[in-house]
Amino acid sequence: MPSLSETLLSMPAWDPLLRTPEHHPRILTPPVLALPDHPLLQSHFLDVKVQAKLLGGHHKVAKTFISGSMYEGQPRILYTTHKTTYVMDPNLVTILHLNVKATYALLVVLEGEHVGRFALQICQTHHSSKTLALVIIIDHATGMQPNQTGIEVALPAEDLAIVQEMKVEKEWHTECMKARREQAHTH
Repeated sequence: MPSLSETLLSMPAWDPLLRTPEHHPRILTPPVLALPDHPLLQSHFLDVKVQAKLLGGHHKVAKTFISGSMYEGQPRILYTTHKTTYVMDPNLVTILHLNVKATYALLVVLEGEHVGRFALQICQTHHSSKTLALVIIIDHATGMQPNQTGIEVALPAEDLAIVQEMKVEKEWHTECMKARREQAHTH
C-alpha cells in the first residue's frame, strides 16, 4: 500500500493554465402561490386595518379590524387578538362596508379610479335609484391631521371600507368635515 506522500507525488500537479470547471450553484426559486383575489392582499391596502367579518375556521367574529401585511415574504391577512397574531385564510375574511346613511368614519376606496386612497363621507346621495356615499378624498397618514384634496366623488358602499382610526384622528376627521357636511345638509 502506497504511503500518503507517495500518493501525493503520483498525483498530477494543478496547472493554472488549464481551465477549471465552473461552479454553478443551483438557484432555487420558490414557487409562486396563487393567492385569492382579496383586496387586503393588494399592495396599496397592506397594513391598512379595515373592518371585517371572520366567517370560519377557529375565529368567528362578526366585526373586527383586520389587515393585509407582508409575512414570510408573502402578502397575508393578519388578525390579532389577545396579543397573538394569526394568518387568516382570505376565503374566510369578508370586508364590511359602511352604512351610507349613518357612517362617518375614515374610509378607504376599494375599487375604481381612487382605489387605495382614503376618504371621508360628506353625506348620502342618490343616483339611478341607488343610495351612494358622497365622499371627499383625503391625504391621510396615521397620527397626522388629514388634508382635503378637493376631489369629491359619489361611490357605492361596496367600493368603500371602514378604516380603524385613533380617537384623536376621529376628532380631526370630524372637525375637517364639519363645514362641508353642514353645507351639504343645507342644500
